[in-house]
Amino acid sequence: MRRSFKEIVELVVFGLIALLLATGLIWLIGWVLGLVGIGLKFVAGIIWSLLRFLVPIAIVAGLAYALVRFFLNRNKNNPIPAPEDDSSTSTITATEPVNEFSSATDNLDSLNPKAPRETNVVQKNSTLEPKLENSLDDSNEKKS
Repeated sequence: MRRSFKEIVELVVFGLIALLLATGLIWLIGWVLGLVGIGLKFVAGIIWSLLRFLVPIAIVAGLAYALVRFFLNRNKNNPIPAPEDDSSTSTITATEPVNEFSSATDNLDSLNPKAPRETNVVQKNSTLEPKLENSLDDSNEKKS
């Protein structure tokens, strides 16, 4: 098959146009990758500056943690002995003997006599809710 001169010129022109478009596309991709590279350099610079600041702090924090852990484990292995009885140390003695049947709240009235206390006594014509003595709520008081 013989091609005419016109067909050969058209093929050459179309080839040159395709070559020009491919060259432009490669040039555009190069520019885009260059901008991406600038952005990545910027991010890398930020990461590098943070690492220059944070790595020494992390090293110091790790050493401090290791030292504290070492000293705590050392004290667990060698417990501190209890002090010997000396006449120079003062001891606190109870003023009243402890009754095994007394509750823990018996002596709280001496600390704060106006604090509300729960009682487990159910009175006539009352609900089963606990009654608060010395309540700050004035609605329970008798009206004159």
